[in-house]
Amino acid sequence: MPSKVEIVNIALARLGESPIQSLDEGTVPANMAKVFYDPARRSALRDFPWNFALATRRLARLSEAPSDFLFAFSLPADCLKSVRLRREGVSDFVNTQQLRYVVRGGQVLTNEEAVTLEYVADVQDTSLFDDKFIEAMTYKLASELAMPVKGSVELMANYANIYSAKMTQAAALSAGEEEESLSDNPYLEARLYGNG
Repeated sequence: MPSKVEIVNIALARLGESPIQSLDEGTVPANMAKVFYDPARRSALRDFPWNFALATRRLARLSEAPSDFLFAFSLPADCLKSVRLRREGVSDFVNTQQLRYVVRGGQVLTNEEAVTLEYVADVQDTSLFDDKFIEAMTYKLASELAMPVKGSVELMANYANIYSAKMTQAAALSAGEEEESLSDNPYLEARLYGNG
């Protein structure tokens, strides 16, 4: 998998820029990439629940309860976006009812006594990134770098549009994979769709 600098260089290549050797080399592209890389990475992670970034954790309950819910739990430090909450010890397919909860001030608030959170983690290790994420992220980064590196509003808008299209494509591919995996399991198909 590409390194951080290689991912930056893909974004710079989209802008017609020469590659950098290091984020600390002092050139304008390197300096700007250093500023925009992490925000672009986190944004691309938040915008879609990438499989490699999904994490599940049993949450630690806090002693002080909020006024509008019965219980408060600590949000994992690496959580970028919550995906779903489920009762502790209950599997996904049995627990079809979505639990009511809110994320506020670094806490998960709910009326459930023990819960597990599925969430998008702040993955920084580029060796874990998949190809579709890298492709999308480099368009996001190219959009962010277009003004400070090229001074081009047009390139910024063009790459923002391409990034948005990549997110839509990722969602469509993910939905197709889920449908395919369900159709391979007659038990789940019968439970979810009433077949058989």
